Amino acid sequence: MENTDHDGPQGPQAFLDFLTQRLAKRQGELEQAVKFSSHYNQLEIIVSELKNIRAKFVGFMRREGLL
Repeated sequence: MENTDHDGPQGPQAFLDFLTQRLAKRQGELEQAVKFSSHYNQLEIIVSELKNIRAKFVGFMRREGLL
C-alpha cells in the first residue's frame, strides 16, 4: 500500500517542486558566497546543473504530456 499521509503534490510535480526548492536554496547561497572562491565556483556548477536537470525534466514531461 502507498503511504498517503502527506497532502503535498506527488509524482512529476513533486519532483519539479523539489528541484525548484533546491535551485532557490543554492541560488541564495551563491548570492551570499565570496566571488571567485572555490565555494562560489562549486555553487555555480551546482546551480547550472540544477537548471539543466529542471529544463530537461520539464521538456521530457511536456513531450510525454504529463505537465
